[in-house]
Amino acid sequence: MNKFSKSLILFLNIVLPLIIGKLVYFIFTLTQSLPIQLKFYLPDAFWYYSFTFSILILQYFSLLNFSVFIFFLFSPIIIEFTQLFHFFPGTFDKVDIIVYYLSGFIAYKTFNYNKKYI
Repeated sequence: MNKFSKSLILFLNIVLPLIIGKLVYFIFTLTQSLPIQLKFYLPDAFWYYSFTFSILILQYFSLLNFSVFIFFLFSPIIIEFTQLFHFFPGTFDKVDIIVYYLSGFIAYKTFNYNKKYI
């Protein structure tokens, strides 16, 4: 696989989800015609997908030790629970945890499929 293809995989799985998530949030903010759940959960899904894919790449190339990898992988979920006990600003939401889990799982499966090309 050439360098362009590797860069394309990284772009499609890290940069593009962030752009799409931001566009979804921006468009839903302007129109306000779609359910508010999509305004918040869909961008979170794209963000966590990108985050998880990035962390998996760093771990794959041994740029993170395992404990740091686990910390980064679960940090959004940990932050969500700290909101439940008011240690971190924000509102605890069980659906956020489900969204993080699902998007992280999809990122994991996508990474495993693509790692032979990276």
